[in-house]
Amino acid sequence: MPTDPRPSMPPRIRELVDLASALPPELASTVLIRISGASDVTDQDERIDLVERAFVAAGRAQYPLQVRNVAIRPPFPTRGILLASALRLRVDRVSLQSRAVQRMISLDPLRAREMFGSIHLDVPRGACSSDTVPEPKQYFETASALLRGAFSGDDREVRERNLIARAIVGRLSSPVELAPAALMISSLDAPAAERSDLIYAFALAMEKMAGDDSSFSATLNAVSDAIQKNLAPLAGGAAKVVLEKSFRLYLVRNFSGTRCAQNAAVPFPAQMDALHFTEEEASPAKVEPATAPEPVFAHFGEIMARVEKLFPGETYANRGKVTTQLEKNDWLAAFKEWMDYLNAMSPGPSQTDGELQIEKLYCLSSVLGVVPQEIDKGPVLRQYFGVLTQSPLHDESWAQWYDRALTFAKSGPAAMRMMEESGSRDAAVIAKMEAITPEQP
Repeated sequence: MPTDPRPSMPPRIRELVDLASALPPELASTVLIRISGASDVTDQDERIDLVERAFVAAGRAQYPLQVRNVAIRPPFPTRGILLASALRLRVDRVSLQSRAVQRMISLDPLRAREMFGSIHLDVPRGACSSDTVPEPKQYFETASALLRGAFSGDDREVRERNLIARAIVGRLSSPVELAPAALMISSLDAPAAERSDLIYAFALAMEKMAGDDSSFSATLNAVSDAIQKNLAPLAGGAAKVVLEKSFRLYLVRNFSGTRCAQNAAVPFPAQMDALHFTEEEASPAKVEPATAPEPVFAHFGEIMARVEKLFPGETYANRGKVTTQLEKNDWLAAFKEWMDYLNAMSPGPSQTDGELQIEKLYCLSSVLGVVPQEIDKGPVLRQYFGVLTQSPLHDESWAQWYDRALTFAKSGPAAMRMMEESGSRDAAVIAKMEAITPEQP
């Protein structure tokens, strides 16, 4: 039987690859993407196979698209804030698929183009009751990398690139897409005629957008800046006139449409004064009432008040930097009392079991980061990990569980060892992944 001439993966990497099919899709995709870039994986075909598998796994991710917080941060976290925090780790479907495409560009440009074409970007409308809006930036950053790096300079390839760029711009449907799309267009090394064609398409798509004040208001300054700084300098003659007219029409349609109360109350942007809007153009036809998002932590205030018993007479800023006024045994006894209270809590009104679990983990994080220097962190680490490995949050929102697991892993070698040696499959995989291919900032 002929032997495989390809160099084999090191056992520690092969172990993670073999485990991938049994992992949650977000973790499987993340592991495979990161391993595909590891220096120990040298065979081109193996790299391509890993990226292909990562792309397929990404298609099963729980959340389709990143979101970002747009509200003034309330005293306690909301569901939107917690989800936005977790999805910054790029474990939504579009971000994971986009990351796979970016990795594939240098491996197989033609396959990267095919993969990108199969990403379904469906940007939902924002809501006045929400404190988040969709965030498709990763998709457009990937489109930009693809258009710059996956095509040669021959005429047929250039025509194909132009068609793909035109299709991307022609599908724009939400205000949250405008600023990243403008950056994509400006980064394209293309003749003036091609860029003008893209600017025309951008302007046409923009002027049709209306009825989503949440997304419009959240991106107003970013869109204005992107048009003025990135597109206007590239738009010559007629294209510049069309861009300016379309931007003004976009503003009028949205300022004079249905607005969210929290946005309609914001003073008119000073940079828009030069456009000379009439009162009718700048006045909303209807104002939707503002609805404050419901805090998701039911016990946070009481829990953190009890933390004060661990640090009598100290300010939060000094905790962990000075010697506690409690003797070691007294501090550990006070911490046990605090944990007994934490463990005895039950979900508050409208709070799920997973949301109670994440509330406990946030509280433990606040203590873990400020344990006095002379106190062994071991008991705090064990308590955190014990709460982490409970199942509700993992099952309800894997992305939020991963956020807390990664926070724990990065708290130090002791936490990494605890995860790697545990019976929790996902925790052990995360620790091994971080050890082999630490995520770059």
